[in-house]
Amino acid sequence: MPVENASYVADLNPAWPLDSDPAREGAEQIRVVKTATQQSFPNIDGAVTVTDTELNALPGDVAALVSDLSDTDSNVATLQSEMNVVEADVVILQIEMNAVESDVSTLQSEVSTLQSEVSTLQSEVAVLEAKTTNAYKQIDYDRIYPIGAIRLSFSNTALQPPQGVSATWVRLQSTRFMRITTGTPGNTSGDFTTTTTSTNVTASGTTGSTAITTAQMPSHNHQLMNGTGGDSTGPIGINTGISGQDSRTDWVSGTNLVNTTGSGAGHTHSFSSTSGHTHNATIVPEYIQVGLWQRTA
Repeated sequence: MPVENASYVADLNPAWPLDSDPAREGAEQIRVVKTATQQSFPNIDGAVTVTDTELNALPGDVAALVSDLSDTDSNVATLQSEMNVVEADVVILQIEMNAVESDVSTLQSEVSTLQSEVSTLQSEVAVLEAKTTNAYKQIDYDRIYPIGAIRLSFSNTALQPPQGVSATWVRLQSTRFMRITTGTPGNTSGDFTTTTTSTNVTASGTTGSTAITTAQMPSHNHQLMNGTGGDSTGPIGINTGISGQDSRTDWVSGTNLVNTTGSGAGHTHSFSSTSGHTHNATIVPEYIQVGLWQRTA
């Protein structure tokens, strides 16, 4: 029989060569087997250590691997689907985060507005507290110094009310004394009465100098002289001279009066003094000079 023509192991005929084939064809047959073997296992460059069992198990393992790969593909598809869902959730979350950021920005703006309103309210409360404090100050000040009240001061400068209090003080320009009255008080001119030893004296004006009447004068005496001369006699107030000549003086007016009668004759003289007269008196009490201020508003 001719030598086999085989390219791969599967092409070899297990029944060849025949026993009757020439021996010279044996070498060629061996080369065919080698070539078929190498071409069937072209990538085997070393010893194959797997057993026949392992080799026989390869188809099942491959099938299982293919199944696993199929499952993996399914899992990959599932995972891809889940990733798509996650991506959609991420998009939704991003939208929600943007909305939250917008809400936060709005809230920050509202907080800023609220802080501004609180600051304004605090300012208004401070103003109100100041007004309330000033109102209480004004009430207390008005109680102590109502309109029309007066104050004495050694200062020439205007009286200044405390801060937050409204008040106007006017200096009274007068050189008069003050007196206490049960009538209507006011900045009016008039007389004042001062007590002397025996009666009241009414004085007016700015200097304290005034005329007093007889009724206002205290009790007092005027001296009159009496004398006799020769044969003449006379009542009190007569100073008789010699030879019937006498003289007398009006002690009120200061006028010398002369009268002549017969020598040695008895006689009398009568005279009258001036009645009803006035005396000027200056009344200036001791004083301390102060300024008088009146609240007018």
